[in-house]
Amino acid sequence: MKKLTFTLILLALGALTIDVIAQKERPTADTPVTTTIHNFDADTGAAYRIQSDSLGTYQNGLNSVVSIIQGIGDWELDGKSSTVRTVFFDFGDPVLDSGQTPNAPFQTAFVPTRFISKCTELGINMRNLVQNQIVNCPLAISISYGGATYAVRMNANYPGTELVQWTCLTQDSSGKCSGWQMEPSVMLANGERKIKGQLIKIASSRRQTDQLLGQFYFSFKVNVTNP
Repeated sequence: MKKLTFTLILLALGALTIDVIAQKERPTADTPVTTTIHNFDADTGAAYRIQSDSLGTYQNGLNSVVSIIQGIGDWELDGKSSTVRTVFFDFGDPVLDSGQTPNAPFQTAFVPTRFISKCTELGINMRNLVQNQIVNCPLAISISYGGATYAVRMNANYPGTELVQWTCLTQDSSGKCSGWQMEPSVMLANGERKIKGQLIKIASSRRQTDQLLGQFYFSFKVNVTNP
């Protein structure tokens, strides 16, 4: 009887240990957020090079839009599956000294777009920022246009490009960041914020290679809030 009781205790402890391990390994769920892409600089009235489609905020799950802070802590806005929501891009500010000939597929257009800012590549979880903390992170943009896929990259893999700047604006009751702002990390002497991004045409098959289409300056302001 004592042996049976001891065995049952061991089994119970084993089950408890497995449950604790499972809880520790359970990934953090994605957090739905509301993304606001601004069209104009409120101080100067200047139009941003990246703007919204003027249909309001981008909300997760509405019109097939994904707007989340991923479980690992990166921001993602994906409207490429939406038949309603797009993003406006203006390639009218090329970088002329990058060693590449700027060759954008259009100057201005509203296009299906996906953004992802991979702060975790630099060991940063956006949820863990404290109020007023500022960090610089990579940004990757994917654009669909004319049956082709284009990308804009702002990270160390593309020399000359610059990172975006994230600021934590608000925290929730648990101390987690709940409101963020993304803008260029570089401010020019005239007060304008803009950064360089590498434009790429993505190969459509393995037999082809990606094409570098030049670097361009981008200005923008994006606010992300939970909820």
